[in-house]
Amino acid sequence: MKIKPLEYEISENTMKSVDDVTDEKAVLDLKKERKTKKSNTFLMINKDTSKLSYVVPTEYLKKFYGGKIPKPSSLFLGQAIEFEKQASNYLKLFPKTVEWTLHQNPDPNDNPNDNSIYLVQEDTYYKYLMYKISSITALISTVECFINEIIPENFTIENKKKETVDKEKIERHWNLKSKLKTVVPKIKTVKDLKTYEIKANRFLELSKIRNEFTHMKTKLDGKNMDPFLNYFEQLINLDLKQKIEETKSLIDLIEPT
Repeated sequence: MKIKPLEYEISENTMKSVDDVTDEKAVLDLKKERKTKKSNTFLMINKDTSKLSYVVPTEYLKKFYGGKIPKPSSLFLGQAIEFEKQASNYLKLFPKTVEWTLHQNPDPNDNPNDNSIYLVQEDTYYKYLMYKISSITALISTVECFINEIIPENFTIENKKKETVDKEKIERHWNLKSKLKTVVPKIKTVKDLKTYEIKANRFLELSKIRNEFTHMKTKLDGKNMDPFLNYFEQLINLDLKQKIEETKSLIDLIEPT
């Protein structure tokens, strides 16, 4: 997964203006700038590509390091993929970290069979779950951020109260379902709406799992069971690679690139 930097095209007139005010001999004291300025974000313009990007340097061992700030949705998708890789790595450790076995027949002299449950080291198992949760969380952030990125600056729409709202209010106050169901069809020409609806609904089901872990409920239900057990079951049975591909497919359906 190649994460894309956040870049903007610069017009010829803007490039000329930059050249006119650029002092090649100017000295920038980064330590002083970081202390006196509210923001430590610097603009970087590539003359060869006529593109503008952002750099926020970090100090390490008395030197400054940095890179181009990434496109947020691209970063989140890359994060989801990396978390999936880590979850897969811990899954591969399961056969090597078995501590004891739950036999179908509890006689310790029995040989383990296919109906046994092999209990692995807790640290390995819990990290496996942590990375699965982190991966789906990053996937939801990917789509939420992607939709916000593609909403035009001058876009407006009526909400349920018949009030006209702009991009800022949509980004801040509209939930993911409303953005997928209402906003996207307004700003993008989705050729296959039926397929889009299926993919969007499937993704919203994934977001429910994320929401349950984000807003974990602990009150026992009528069966005296912890209410979050069902979502742990869904998480554990989840095929992360498939969900990542479904997320890519949804984005590509909205904006083929």
